[in-house]
Amino acid sequence: MYKSLIALLLIFSATALQAENNYSGFYLGATLGYVDGEDKGTESDEDGVNGYTSKTTPKGWLLSALGGYNWVLQNNILLGIEGDLDYRNADDRSDQFNDGEVDPDYSVKSDLKYAASLRGRLGYLLKNDKTLLYASAGLGAANIKRTYFDNDSEISQSSTDTQTSIMAGFGVEQSISDVLSLQAEYRYADYGDKAVSTAVVYGSGSSDEQKYTEQSLRIGVVYHF
Repeated sequence: MYKSLIALLLIFSATALQAENNYSGFYLGATLGYVDGEDKGTESDEDGVNGYTSKTTPKGWLLSALGGYNWVLQNNILLGIEGDLDYRNADDRSDQFNDGEVDPDYSVKSDLKYAASLRGRLGYLLKNDKTLLYASAGLGAANIKRTYFDNDSEISQSSTDTQTSIMAGFGVEQSISDVLSLQAEYRYADYGDKAVSTAVVYGSGSSDEQKYTEQSLRIGVVYHF
């Protein structure tokens, strides 16, 4: 199926496109940005949900390498595919809640380091052929480390997991030369739920159901071949 879709896209690009344009073809770039995450946990034991919950909000900067390919149609519509790889420096630690009340005896830390995505882009080039407005959507994966603490006994347990997401965003790209453009983008990602064992800290049969979502802002420079 995927091969058929790629073949159709290539045939379409050969017949419907290609006005001479700086945005057509392959490109590579780098972005600097800010990530604002929310990691919610619901704890269960052998008897089921036990009333303990948590919420951390890891925030920090990110550095990303990206690459992709654009097809520009004669009516100034742009179709593209783009992938990126992030390094993040974002973490947060907070106390857990017991039936809605803060319990300082237990806490959780969420730490973000790496993420990647593969997205499609749909855009429109303004009449000057230098300004691109676009929307993007696709799939992503993030590396999330969570550490659970029993603060009284100083026992802790860590788990590092890769979670996959669906994501969507929008942005603007401005050509500043024959080969360079500047890009700014907002992105939202939902990484769904992940069951994480906490048996070492909270007892046999304990686990936390973690739901992670994030927003990010990115500003970068792109080189067009």
